[in-house]
Amino acid sequence: MRPRNHAADDRREVTETNIQRDIAEAKALTGENARQNAVKKCPDNAFVIDKWTEYSIIEGDTIEARYVIEAEETIQCGG
Repeated sequence: MRPRNHAADDRREVTETNIQRDIAEAKALTGENARQNAVKKCPDNAFVIDKWTEYSIIEGDTIEARYVIEAEETIQCGG
């Protein structure tokens, strides 16, 4: 499997590199990469309710991971 790093909100130019790995190693690498990207975007004051990783296999040889963080945060209005 080839790990595929994808961030839907990130609109930067990227370089894709294809490396053959077994499915377990590819899932571990893409899952951790997705987790790190999601944690960077989560506000510091957020209370995490739940988190999970979703995987998609594309065209039989590419894997994509999506890490979801469900969180609550207090929003204060100035006034």
